[in-house]
Amino acid sequence: MEEIKKKLKEVKSAKRSVESAIKTFGPANITSILDKEIFTDKLAAIKTKLEIYMKKADEVIEELEELRDTETETEAESVRRIFEIDSLTEAIIKKVHDNECGVKKK
Repeated sequence: MEEIKKKLKEVKSAKRSVESAIKTFGPANITSILDKEIFTDKLAAIKTKLEIYMKKADEVIEELEELRDTETETEAESVRRIFEIDSLTEAIIKKVHDNECGVKKK
């Protein structure tokens, strides 16, 4: 149970890392042609951070699914946590996509 809590914190930390990169390298921060070239590399870095987040989220979901029927984790708790991770995942993927579209438009 403690391991799951630790991994959930890692997932949330990875999410914050992606969000921070989006804030730093969003379309509002492009001020010149040179920035456009730099931002292409930064978009790749954001995607890498997203991949790390996705990997951590998948690991936690797999563990929660394994723990569903054990005494330490009820099915309702597992389902709630899986739903929470899925919601976070959908939101962060949308943010990354929107950021990439915004940067490419500039």
